[in-house]
Amino acid sequence: MHFTTRTLPPLSTASVTLIEHQDIPDDLESSRKSKELLYKDIDFYSLAVILPVGMVCNILSVCVFLSSKMRNTTTGHLLIMLACSDFLVLLSEGFEWINAESPEGYRFGNVSCV
Repeated sequence: MHFTTRTLPPLSTASVTLIEHQDIPDDLESSRKSKELLYKDIDFYSLAVILPVGMVCNILSVCVFLSSKMRNTTTGHLLIMLACSDFLVLLSEGFEWINAESPEGYRFGNVSCV
């Protein structure tokens, strides 16, 4: 076998342009922080609406199912239990939401940690 060698041109002949990157990370960092704040605000206010509305609707569902003819059926019992369990999930999420927004940490102790 015969190998040929080839030499590459020296790097000094190549044209290299350096771009200053000092401004880019600051802009990206401020953009990232503003997006995080926006997402936190959306999360905070959406949960402030979803949790109470969901709890009230679940309470109304239980009241309707207990007062109607459906309380004697298996489906009625299932829907009552589903509304009760959903209410408890929303309640525990509410405790977690309050604890997450608290600067002191968990206000209600480890009992409310999910």
